[in-house]
Amino acid sequence: MRVEWRRPGALEVDHELVWGLVGLTAAAMACVAVFSNTVPVLLCPFREMTGMACPTCGATRALIALLQGDVMAAFRMNPVGAAATLGLVPYLAYAVIATAFGLPRVRVRFSTTDWVLCRATVVAVTLATWAFLIVDGR
Repeated sequence: MRVEWRRPGALEVDHELVWGLVGLTAAAMACVAVFSNTVPVLLCPFREMTGMACPTCGATRALIALLQGDVMAAFRMNPVGAAATLGLVPYLAYAVIATAFGLPRVRVRFSTTDWVLCRATVVAVTLATWAFLIVDGR
């Protein structure tokens, strides 16, 4: 894996701009929904068909708990959803600042082995979270 700081190339996707806008829009929508008590009840198609929790069950409730300041409840609802949300906060700040001021961006280059390890880690974490949610009785 190689990490470098550089400005995006002419034909390169500006991930910070794209995901910064997506993140700001999602954050605004979440705040409006939570603070106006209009969070829709979402039915999980997987749970409706199987009766079991899916790997993302509780992620919306974890987000709501985080927005209300209850970090422990968020991690109890869905540990990966809560951790991902908390990890996205500094990324969103970085993306907005880097885009607004035209700063160099972080670019990571993965080798084939790095990609395999990354994918295996994502699968392992997803399965572990799913097992936790099922064992926890969701």
